[in-house]
Amino acid sequence: VSQVFTAAETGFDGDSIRQVFVASDGSLWLAASQGVSRRLPDGTWAHFGHGSPFSDQFSYATSITEDTRGAIWVGTDGDGAWRFEAGAWQQFLPANPGVNLPSFYIRGITLAPDGSLWFATGEGAARFDGQTWQAFTVADGLVSPRVNDIYVQPDGVVWFAMDGGITRYSP
Repeated sequence: VSQVFTAAETGFDGDSIRQVFVASDGSLWLAASQGVSRRLPDGTWAHFGHGSPFSDQFSYATSITEDTRGAIWVGTDGDGAWRFEAGAWQQFLPANPGVNLPSFYIRGITLAPDGSLWFATGEGAARFDGQTWQAFTVADGLVSPRVNDIYVQPDGVVWFAMDGGITRYSP
């Protein structure tokens, strides 16, 4: 161990860190107990939590990933999906026009080989290709509504890990 970072020294909202992600620009992203923190390559920290940008529905960040354009995506427990691009946040909720997320509870986000993003949620899954959302639910063949993780093979076959089993989807 060469260095330890704690909330007391950095300002992130707690010492319970759920995920670490390094973006293509070299910044380090942390999903912490009640917020998200970003460490820039120069060592400075930025912190994001309730009210900046997350709503009162935000419990914690569940997943962080980067899309092919370099935007950072954050899945949350209760506050939908968020995208950080060009220094600004944009929220994606099931209630938004054109957004076909089955739940406000995002359990994970997976970047597929074709550049699309797959969202594992508490009530199904969704795929976003940058313009169009497509939802997948039990009615579409998922074995359970609770999707815990998604893996997309290079040939486009999608595996959904769920409470109750696994479902395979071949587009």
